[in-house]
Order: sequence, then C-alpha cells, then structure tokens
Amino acid sequence: VHAKISELYPNWEETRLWVREVREKVLSGSSGGDRTSLSASIRVVEEIADRYGRWQDRECHEIKDSLVRLEYAQTGRVWLAKFYGSALEGNWQFSESRDYLRQLGALDESDPQRVSVMIPNYVNA
Repeated sequence: VHAKISELYPNWEETRLWVREVREKVLSGSSGGDRTSLSASIRVVEEIADRYGRWQDRECHEIKDSLVRLEYAQTGRVWLAKFYGSALEGNWQFSESRDYLRQLGALDESDPQRVSVMIPNYVNA
C-alpha cells in the first residue's frame, strides 16, 4: 500500500513527515497515555485541518510554476500535447483526461489544431 500511494501521490512522504511534525508540536507537552487519548487525537486532527490549507498552498504554487515553464508565448496556456508530455516526464499532476479538463473549464478548444490548458483555470479549479 505504501508503495502504491507514493506512486499515485509523489508528495506522500513529505505530507507524512509534515503530519508527524504537527503531531509532535501539538503533543509536546503531553506524556504517556495523554499522547494516545481520544482528546489528544482530536487536538492533532484539528491542528492539521487548521494548517493544511497554508501548507498545501506551497504545492499549488509549485504546480503553477511548472505550468508557467511550459507556457506558450506568455499566453497563459499550455499546449495539451506539452501538458501530457510533461506528465510522461514525471509531472504526475498533469494527467487529467480531456473530459475532466473540459469539466474544470481549463480546456481551450477554440482552435481544434491547438488545444490548450488555460493555466489560471487549471490552477484555480
């Protein structure tokens, strides 16, 4: 299971370490059974929920930066072929289907010969 989740979500190990760090900070004043009580677990989960958005924002910026590097002539768009090519090179995030990209409102099909992903729509979806 651990190998599969790492394959599906390459940032898994980093996320796991972050959760452990938050847990240790929350429980730093606790000892023994207090660290494994239901109330301690609730405090940890609440703290993770409070911090997760700010922590994940970094990942969103990384995705945006990756797309901007692939951008065509400062148009705010990435050719679909380049988008999928990047996925083949290890950018696991860029593997959504055309249908899904269309549903997000991130697919520009106005020119069938140059279908592209609209960076702002993709990042903000």
